Amino acid sequence: LISVVTLTLIVIGAISLYKDNSSVFEGDGYIIETTSKTNNKYYFSANTKYKENVDEKIAFSDKDSKKRAVLPASFVHYNNGNIGRYWICMDCITADKA
Repeated sequence: LISVVTLTLIVIGAISLYKDNSSVFEGDGYIIETTSKTNNKYYFSANTKYKENVDEKIAFSDKDSKKRAVLPASFVHYNNGNIGRYWICMDCITADKA
């Protein structure tokens, strides 16, 4: 019985570890990342996946297929006029659909 429970927990843990926990940008737009030294603008396409990486940055691929990682406080601008920050980006998408 203990081995069955242990095996079940291992399988559930493995599934949750490899589960795709990324989100997508709902439309075309760009991210402005401003630091004390730089001011960068990265463009993305609709349905581009993004997720938080181990450095607690938001990782995604830009329109040129280059991997980018920006701070969560970076501004997200959508071509339809919506604006947000990563930490509220999901709330903006949800509110926009309401």
